[in-house]
Amino acid sequence: MKKEKRISDEVEKTLNAVNELPRLEGNPFLYTRIKTVIEKYPSPVKKKSIFVFKPVIIGLIIIINVITTIYFLQADIGSYPPDESLIESLNNDYKINQSYYEYISLN
Repeated sequence: MKKEKRISDEVEKTLNAVNELPRLEGNPFLYTRIKTVIEKYPSPVKKKSIFVFKPVIIGLIIIINVITTIYFLQADIGSYPPDESLIESLNNDYKINQSYYEYISLN
């Protein structure tokens, strides 16, 4: 019991010692010295390269779109199957032309 009392007395004494310490005053010229050190170094360069390349990228996209449009307009359209035969083959492959009743009765 005496040991616990002694420990709590030591804790109280330590806490009171911290409260009794005088408040430290900072150096009034510290802020100005830090400010001059910061101002001595040049400010970092802002990233302007992204803004410079935006028009270039947009121009390249427009040029690619124009070239692609010209290429597809000059392509041979006759090599593609007619629309009717394509639709007919899709209907036959997927049995789209059957009604729901015909589909159920066949399965």
